[in-house]
Amino acid sequence: MAKGNPSFTDSFYASEVNWNIFLALAHFRSYTRTAAYFGSSQSTITKSIQKMEKHLGFELINREKRPVSLTPEGLALRDELLSASKRINGALNKIYHNRRIAIALRFGCVESACRFVIPDIVIKMGPKLAKFSQTTGNSLILLEQLLNGELDIALVASDFSDCENISRIEVYREPSILVFPNSVPDQDNWTWEELKKLQIPLIFSSETSAAGKLNRSFLSRMKLSFDNHCEIDSDEAMIGLIEAGYGWAITRPSTLFAAHHPLRSIRVKRLPPPGFDRRLFLIAKQDSFSEELSEITAICKSSLENKLKTAAEKLFSVTSR
Repeated sequence: MAKGNPSFTDSFYASEVNWNIFLALAHFRSYTRTAAYFGSSQSTITKSIQKMEKHLGFELINREKRPVSLTPEGLALRDELLSASKRINGALNKIYHNRRIAIALRFGCVESACRFVIPDIVIKMGPKLAKFSQTTGNSLILLEQLLNGELDIALVASDFSDCENISRIEVYREPSILVFPNSVPDQDNWTWEELKKLQIPLIFSSETSAAGKLNRSFLSRMKLSFDNHCEIDSDEAMIGLIEAGYGWAITRPSTLFAAHHPLRSIRVKRLPPPGFDRRLFLIAKQDSFSEELSEITAICKSSLENKLKTAAEKLFSVTSR
């Protein structure tokens, strides 16, 4: 370990110190995931942390524990860095507000909600922003981009309750539904026993997606078991499989609107009781973009209630004929 106590200024400019890598490793608690996130090798991440420890004069990682755990010194440093980031973001927001500077806003959104909220956000907020950029991804990827400073606000399908230092606001709930190909008998009320006897399989959403985790949590809670022969990470692909008669799915109305063509070969039915909802949340780093978050919250609530809810009701009436 290095001798002496380097100042923060020394460490800030030192080539041996990479705060982003340290914070990412503290968040992911995995060298493999951290390396994948930065597009580098695991050995590069390991060497970077070792150089930081040598420069700072103390260990950051407890190497006797798995998954990755921080030492008391590492925890203290992480908390101070996150606190400093929070204060800096607050100061920047005040500067922007006081000088009335138009800011650039980087917004992330899950695919299923994009068509309902993005046009309204751009139209209503565009004149106030220097630039608006939008990224699409699954909820976990959007969270990671937010925490890494690549996004300012994101609309996701999870509250990430175990993640500290983020603000979260629920903006919409949509019911889970059953989606069948037309080859399945047309009946309005299904039981789980009847669903288990279907000759075609249940198509699962990807285990890593928010939809997949939500569905699995519900099935586990209800002690329901279905064979997992097919797992899909694309809304469009799932719809295509159902239209082709391959299988059926538990999903949400917004998923069906990912199709780039009229839905003619499917039936939409309500879930047997008890149903369960998918919740959509806006998330941002605490004390960051508070004014923009408030305005986007109002826009998203209005857009989803007026557009998605109406479209979902129409979907039931059309596909049930």
